[in-house]
Amino acid sequence: MLCEALQISTGEANRRIKQAELLGPRTALSGETLPPALPNVAAAQARGDIGPEHVRIVEKFFGDLAGHIDYSTRQAAEADLARIATGLGPTQFRQAADRLALLLNQDGDLPDDAERARRRYLTIDRQASMG
Repeated sequence: MLCEALQISTGEANRRIKQAELLGPRTALSGETLPPALPNVAAAQARGDIGPEHVRIVEKFFGDLAGHIDYSTRQAAEADLARIATGLGPTQFRQAADRLALLLNQDGDLPDDAERARRRYLTIDRQASMG
């Protein structure tokens, strides 16, 4: 319906819906109004300090962020990203976001059980003859 009403592609409509879920007000199961999932980014966008490309970079940042990063660190990172984005263009902001992601996850992603199982074996075979 959004595609037809605004005459936009399905991909653009999906992007807008996803951004609205992150930046718009939410409602709890009890009916109370909750702040946006990314409140600082939402405020910066509402002020006009950042554009849609900045928001996409923040979305990618949190989409790629390792699951073991705790909630308070994620909140601090969101505030930092919103602050940094207001002073940079999209290219420079992408580099800053990549740098922050590296600082938060210096050791890389932790291997999961499947990766550990893959590495946990030993193969003994006959030595090939050289000749």
